[in-house]
Amino acid sequence: MNIYDFIGTIVAQLRLSGSITAASVGGDPSLLVVSTNYVESTICSVFDLAVGDYIDIDNNSNFSGEHKIIAIDPVAKTFTIKITEAPIATDLGTYTKQAPYYSYEKWLPEANRINYQQVGQRFPHIFFRLNVQHSSKQSLYENYDSVSLFFLYGTDVAQLAEWRVDNVFEPVLYPISNAFLNKFEKSSSITQPDNFEYNFSDLFFLGSEDANQNKLHQIVDARELQINNFTLRNRGNTCDCNVKIYKNS
Repeated sequence: MNIYDFIGTIVAQLRLSGSITAASVGGDPSLLVVSTNYVESTICSVFDLAVGDYIDIDNNSNFSGEHKIIAIDPVAKTFTIKITEAPIATDLGTYTKQAPYYSYEKWLPEANRINYQQVGQRFPHIFFRLNVQHSSKQSLYENYDSVSLFFLYGTDVAQLAEWRVDNVFEPVLYPISNAFLNKFEKSSSITQPDNFEYNFSDLFFLGSEDANQNKLHQIVDARELQINNFTLRNRGNTCDCNVKIYKNS
């Protein structure tokens, strides 16, 4: 597994998912009410299901695929999506929230990608910045001196730092980045997890004070996680890991 897919497996573990227990057409035949075993996210409320979220439904039916939630009832554990024909299902399957989004790129292509995406599909976003240097050891291990990940979330540039700490960093960016690091440390793909080093940087309006340029052309706050001196087990070139990357195409 390469480093890009490995990071993707960690991100996939952060996404809210569950089983679909029933599906029925509402009063409007173009709407499908989906019942689930929904449980709130243990990471932060931004990861809970909400109106406007995009989800993937995986089952053997004609409503499998990407959908946007247009209504939700957390008490009844149901959400509503639009359909184009009467539902036909041989199994009810599962749903997965698409966020947090994940990508790996250099600064400019990543800025173009995020600008292209719909507003509801941008954040929270985990961005693995290229380039990455690594060395091999007997082709079983890959050694990395340093990698950088950016945890991104939309902000209000008119607000001062105190507001953004209270409304962006503490409720969203800190829990997401800490949860990612926790799963990274516990991964069986990392050898000697006690040996690697890491540090966090809080970035208010990412890039705005770096040569007076906003690196992503977006009004975002970010938390950078830099991980140093770790070794990744190379388990071959295939990856059955449900890695989802949202591209501008």
